Amino acid sequence: MFFRVYDEGAVLCSRAGRSRPAAAGARWRGPHGTPGREVHLLVRGIGLLKRLAILPIVGTLLAGAALGQAAEKLAPYYPTPEKIVEQMLKLGELKPGEKMFDLGSGDGRIVIMAAKKFRADATGVEFDEDLWRQSENRIESLGLESRARIIHGDLMKQDYRSADLLTVYLLPGSNDKLRPLLEKQLKKGARIVAHDFEFAGWTPETTKYIEDDGQGRSHTLYLYRR
Repeated sequence: MFFRVYDEGAVLCSRAGRSRPAAAGARWRGPHGTPGREVHLLVRGIGLLKRLAILPIVGTLLAGAALGQAAEKLAPYYPTPEKIVEQMLKLGELKPGEKMFDLGSGDGRIVIMAAKKFRADATGVEFDEDLWRQSENRIESLGLESRARIIHGDLMKQDYRSADLLTVYLLPGSNDKLRPLLEKQLKKGARIVAHDFEFAGWTPETTKYIEDDGQGRSHTLYLYRR
């Protein structure tokens, strides 16, 4: 994506990063003469301060594009019923003041219950921007900012060394990718509760089967301890 700012001395930017003054009516063309894909920001007759005001917008767009390319979606969004959320936190023996992380936190329901009902220090990690904003707004509306927050980012690039409990609802292949990171980072005694899908190579300390979540669906929870 190319952003060109035009004023009296217009400049055309090439893919190689070089620039040259543009002739009147000139258009950048791609390889073999094909039209380049471009976004024109036409800025004529405005002062330096107005030009600088554009830069945060450009930065936000570029940062969002970079995040989308760098992060990998490890599971589809499928909200866990509140009844199962509570069972996961109980199985994980979550205590007041403990640090817990929910990996792929969706709308933030696990983080919110952990902070509100269990009085834990709760952090979610969510890649989807809409879900991240939704969960942050709900945390703020409930006045839980001191005990709950959501990180907008890639769950494979976070630091979990302080975690007492992690909750995970990811696909089996995603659990396989996550396991080496948790083995490297988690402190002795840290607990992991996995929803429906096990971690290959780990033996659960406890397996809990829930026949009906109130919506006619069964669930299996796995508790692991480092």
